[in-house]
Amino acid sequence: MFTLVWQLLVTFLLIVLVVLVLQFLRPPKRRVDEKKVTVMRNKLYIVPLDEPSRFLVDYLMAKLTSKFDYKFQSGLVARLPEEAFSPTRGQFFCSVILNKLQLLKGNDAEIILAVTDEDLFLTTDSFVFGHADSLGRVAVVSSHRLHPEFYGLPQSNRILKERLVKVAIHQLGHINGLSNCDNPDCVMFKATSITEMDDRQDGFCPRCLMELAIPSKVGKL
Repeated sequence: MFTLVWQLLVTFLLIVLVVLVLQFLRPPKRRVDEKKVTVMRNKLYIVPLDEPSRFLVDYLMAKLTSKFDYKFQSGLVARLPEEAFSPTRGQFFCSVILNKLQLLKGNDAEIILAVTDEDLFLTTDSFVFGHADSLGRVAVVSSHRLHPEFYGLPQSNRILKERLVKVAIHQLGHINGLSNCDNPDCVMFKATSITEMDDRQDGFCPRCLMELAIPSKVGKL
């Protein structure tokens, strides 16, 4: 009987010792740090790069709130860099603009969405409605070719704003890890004409929504 009690006592002491050792080896909790990172990831600056774009910022902010869980920020001031302008094309080079925007960021987790009324281009595209750097987490969108009057139609701020929201959501989708989608109804479909822009929706298709739901993607919001 005494032997059995002694064996139980030794077993109990060994279990307690193992538990204490495991607690000692467990890495310290970082709840405070994780909370700070989450807040940082949610910061989005919407920056007008010229006077015609200023009236669009508040509208974009209101619309994007329903699509992304961002903490919208203000206070950044920027303008189109002169070196981004191509005199021969009469357009601004997206890559130079995005490089300049990265210099405005306080940390790697912040996101900047710039808005301009000037026409944009890339080395691979004669014009673009917008462009994003998913690694740098910066994007620029242009309203230049979104105006109905650009196509000889009557002016309409409603149409302009609806188109611009689609472009902005598309670029933020890229920043959050999404690629161009082959579904013409999805906002991630790459519109190369204003007709394709008007035909696509301002929401994500089920496949893109599933991509955004992956933990690694959600963490980028």
